[in-house]
Amino acid sequence: MSNEDIKTLDDIKNETEANVEIMALRGQISGLKIEIKTMQTDYGNLRGYFRDLDAVAVSLKIPETPKIYNPTKDEIKVKTPCVAVLHWSDWHYGAIQEPDEIEFMNSFSPDILKARIENLCDDFVRWVSCLREGYVINECVILDTGDNISGDIHRELSITNAFPTPVQAFECGVLKGAMLSKLAPHFESVRMEFIVPDNHSRLTDKPQSKQAGLNSHNYVVGHVGRLVASNQTNIEFNIHTSNTKVINIIGRRYLLSHGHDIKAWMGVPYYGIERKVSREALVRLNGPDDNKFHKVVMGHFHAPLAHPYFWIGGSASGTDEFDHKCGRRSIPMQSAWIVHKEHGEFNRTDFILREK
Repeated sequence: MSNEDIKTLDDIKNETEANVEIMALRGQISGLKIEIKTMQTDYGNLRGYFRDLDAVAVSLKIPETPKIYNPTKDEIKVKTPCVAVLHWSDWHYGAIQEPDEIEFMNSFSPDILKARIENLCDDFVRWVSCLREGYVINECVILDTGDNISGDIHRELSITNAFPTPVQAFECGVLKGAMLSKLAPHFESVRMEFIVPDNHSRLTDKPQSKQAGLNSHNYVVGHVGRLVASNQTNIEFNIHTSNTKVINIIGRRYLLSHGHDIKAWMGVPYYGIERKVSREALVRLNGPDDNKFHKVVMGHFHAPLAHPYFWIGGSASGTDEFDHKCGRRSIPMQSAWIVHKEHGEFNRTDFILREK
């Protein structure tokens, strides 16, 4: 045996370290394979879940309702067509709020939500009818910015919710479809722009970025809502699975987002929202015009707010224990406005929701 064949202590040490590193890498690869297999299994389960939901939702389709809408009279002053926009946000279907927990400032349940949204649609139609005395309003666009269900992202919600999360998602989807079908007869066309990624409907412990719009109960809400309303021939239902989406309404472009990616504490984070708006604008500065926007429209913060560059919608649930603990009151509201092709938005109205 030559001296070259004799391993030194350093050689043995290097080989040992290399073997340990190889074993560690093999362990990581094995763990990743297990994770991929689990994700594939979960994806397969979700596909089966959606098929089962489709079978039930198809039986709940609402028959096409006769048109009530009549074209605006010729003698009106403003003949340029306008669009009525209704912002649905933060319904929190399935949540329960006992009034004695918040000094009787609010109460909430699935039945209360249904009554509030039914009355909102009636009030919105009457509001549009009044405006038609002076404007041509043939089209309605609904912007839906998420948190439609209560979900189970906090243990307290999973304990106090009226029913489990899958039931919340399905029944909320049925309610969405029913309310769209309620609005459809009053317009020549109704367009739903539904953004999926949000906070309360996620299936993960922490908000995810990749596939956030698919790995979500809110996808089920949108999917069921579209099926239930599919008999209404004048409804277009668009589901967006990206975290943000630019929506064009007769030339006005709105960047839709739920808003949960903006850090907040004890209220509306004005600085954080302005940073979000400016960063989004900067990213799109040299891009196509279709990706640029005039305003950001979001929900999440439960209190309606109109700023020159961003509009926040209210919540249908109203004040809950967390709001009360933070010393803020959130009156149940949803927002609407009119869009003119040349003059932009006007007549923004924050509808206070009522049960009766």
